Amino acid sequence: MRPILLGSTAVMALMAAVGNADATRAEVGSGNEEVSRALAASSALSGDSI
Repeated sequence: MRPILLGSTAVMALMAAVGNADATRAEVGSGNEEVSRALAASSALSGDSI
């Protein structure tokens, strides 16, 4: 159970980081596919579903 909890925490941290990065990138006009891929990859690694 511990790895799953750590995985969930990692996903939450990543989402928070991605949220901040996405806000900055939105001004530049890039990156939603990149963000989706990062979230999907981290979700698969942690075994969580978003």
